[in-house]
Amino acid sequence: MILSIFNGLNLVHIFQSGIKVHLLISKIRDRIYNINVPEYSIEIASKINLVLNRINSGTIGISIGGIAVISPMLFVEILGIMLTYAIVVLQTKKETT
Repeated sequence: MILSIFNGLNLVHIFQSGIKVHLLISKIRDRIYNINVPEYSIEIASKINLVLNRINSGTIGISIGGIAVISPMLFVEILGIMLTYAIVVLQTKKETT
């Protein structure tokens, strides 16, 4: 029982860390978007563009075994799946009694 509580708290901590990383990356992306590119040389502007393309082309953050990247949307999706599963279990339990 204590081990399962510890594992649950550990999972919550991992999700919090992943969401924090995702939000920090989003803030960095927004700051880069606000850079006034004409003030810099073509070389620096192309490097800024390369960083923005890298951030926007893929999902950057903490990966779960290469399957998904932890983000606030992933948390909502998992919560929805768990809620759907609980509803199905409760409905089938009522039918069998």
